[in-house]
Amino acid sequence: MNDVTIDDIDIAEGDFDDIDSTGDDADIFENVGDRIGKAVLKKRATVLTAFNQFFMRIGYVPNNFDELSTNQLNNFRDVMGQFPDYLMKVRKISNIKSNQNYISCIKEMIISRAPNSDIVQGAWYTRLRTNIEKMYVQAAMDNGTTLYTDSNYTNEHDLATLCRSLITDNTAISISMRSLLCFEWYCHGRINEVAEHLHSSKFDAYFGNGIRCMKGRLLRGKTSREDDILFMIHATDWTICPIHSFASLLACNNITLKLYPFISQSRGGDNVNLLLKRKCREHDSLTPKLTSKCFKTGAATSLNEHPNSKETNIVLRLGHQVKKMQTSYSYILKTTKIESQTARLVSGWNDPLYGGICPWIEAISENERESFQFYAINLIGCHHLTSNLVLMAAVVLVMNYRTVRRQYSQSILIQRMNDHGVTREQLECWCDVLQKEFVRLNARYLPVNAIRDDTSINAFDMKTFMDKSIKEHEHNTS
Repeated sequence: MNDVTIDDIDIAEGDFDDIDSTGDDADIFENVGDRIGKAVLKKRATVLTAFNQFFMRIGYVPNNFDELSTNQLNNFRDVMGQFPDYLMKVRKISNIKSNQNYISCIKEMIISRAPNSDIVQGAWYTRLRTNIEKMYVQAAMDNGTTLYTDSNYTNEHDLATLCRSLITDNTAISISMRSLLCFEWYCHGRINEVAEHLHSSKFDAYFGNGIRCMKGRLLRGKTSREDDILFMIHATDWTICPIHSFASLLACNNITLKLYPFISQSRGGDNVNLLLKRKCREHDSLTPKLTSKCFKTGAATSLNEHPNSKETNIVLRLGHQVKKMQTSYSYILKTTKIESQTARLVSGWNDPLYGGICPWIEAISENERESFQFYAINLIGCHHLTSNLVLMAAVVLVMNYRTVRRQYSQSILIQRMNDHGVTREQLECWCDVLQKEFVRLNARYLPVNAIRDDTSINAFDMKTFMDKSIKEHEHNTS
């Protein structure tokens, strides 16, 4: 390779005119290497609170980490070595990784002030982390308990149980929480991303080649990137349908821009955790010790278990870029075709390429469409939504009117749907028409039991059932 000389570099005239060689007015730029994220600062504050309380517990002077001298930090093994035991016995930190994370955070803060501290000399720190794990194992053996290496995660049965329970609670807040849990599941997002960044203006109806569904934009907190996410009508269960839960939220709450104004900023997890703790007490069938973090893991695991899903569906829905493991993922773009496949799979459709088409207003007789549009505007009533999304939300609600009314006759959703100048007979008529259109559009790919009440049919959808029937007929006649 040839060396590059100064003559090879093209410097435009005047490129350095704005640089003051005297340095009197030199610009000052941020040292980006010293930047610390909000999540790290929050974590450090939590750890420091525990560490300062630990100091008071052992009578250490001073009892504030910020007041420690460099000499104290340079000889800190004895104090540092007691902290994990305090975390386990006093703070009741029951998870090995959590305890080790506390220690790791303290180590970073110590070496930032005392790089020559004895905690980083030799293999002492590595041995400390190993002994933390042994300490927990021994404690479990002494207590006759087991160690949980993986946290619990939710599944589709949990989601359905929670949604039905929230519908039964029959309050505006419970209807909102059902929508929140559905979006956390279908977006594969963190609770604060869903609660803080999903606004009504981020949604619209989407019409594409063989697609009629809802589209939303979710801001990923860690990458600050907005992802387009498609939401398909659920194949069999309206209680966990993302479009129905969103439409119910709009119909039963006075939504303007923010969907969940009752959620405290940056504390969405606390609200959901309290709800899940209460629901776990009410329903024995729920996975125990559910938290808000369980939904992202559960949704990704459920999608991974689907026989027709691919790794690409999971990675792109999660918003991850797996550069370290496989650089090729950086070159896979999240196209509408891939996203629609993922949307179908998570909404109960067997074939990732077909199904999930939402019925539309054309199914209603022409002389009643204007009445339906007027009804939709009054029912949904959010001025930040596009007219097509208002219609889609109303279509999904009306399509399930009979079922919801039969199962939850006192629901505030049914009360709201009955309060806008349309008779029950008219709603039931529209319901029947839209249900027939839904079956017509998706019949080949609907689960068989959704069309025929015959549990003896051992096939997922009508296409599989028809293909098997043809093969059996050919075999019998040959």
